[in-house]
Amino acid sequence: MSGKGEGVSVAGLHGTRVSVVIAAYNSERFIADALDSVFAEVSEQDDVIVVDDGSMDGTAEVVRRYPTVRLVQQRNAGPAAARNTAIRLSTATFIAAIDHDDLWPAGRLDRMVAALEANPEAGYVAGRQRLMVTPGAPLPYWLKSTEPEELERFQNERGTGMIMIRRSAFDRVGLFEESMTRGGEDIDWVFRCREAGYSEVEIDDEVLIRRLHGGNITANEDDMKRATFAILRKRAQRRRSQ
Repeated sequence: MSGKGEGVSVAGLHGTRVSVVIAAYNSERFIADALDSVFAEVSEQDDVIVVDDGSMDGTAEVVRRYPTVRLVQQRNAGPAAARNTAIRLSTATFIAAIDHDDLWPAGRLDRMVAALEANPEAGYVAGRQRLMVTPGAPLPYWLKSTEPEELERFQNERGTGMIMIRRSAFDRVGLFEESMTRGGEDIDWVFRCREAGYSEVEIDDEVLIRRLHGGNITANEDDMKRATFAILRKRAQRRRSQ
């Protein structure tokens, strides 16, 4: 099922500021670290929703150690579908996603909220990421070395974890494209958001620590080539339909 065009018009029903959404699949090794970094940032105005996307390990058991997390379990459908499930359940003004194996640096949540509140025309706010390579892990095909200048080349990408999205933008643009099950749905959404007339606000702050451990979805070159092709194909189709 495609997320495109589906409304989520329950924004702010309960006065929630930020809904943190986490798509988790076989995340037992990493998700506690991700949640710990999230709970160092959130306040009573925020909520956290984890969608266990058909994990076959102890992901759900780890998440249940966090009593305030809303845990939803579903059959495996891919990260876009899992995030969409969480977004549909959320009630916040702003949506912040983090992958199950990444970390949030201190102060990122309040800075991103402040940027969106100060720029009501923006559909999302973006910041910088820092790559953190697990010792001994193989490098993904797109990373040549762990030298600082090489790692810095990727600090300004627009992946899901590097942006916070205004909920009303989802109402207008639609949710993530669920047919893109192996990556690219975040960049596709950013393109659609800009095409819908929203601007981007960028902050010069580190907002994500992206862990590279050898099992990342973006480590598969064939999958990433297919995702890139899908992004470009869908963008061309939208242009032709205008």
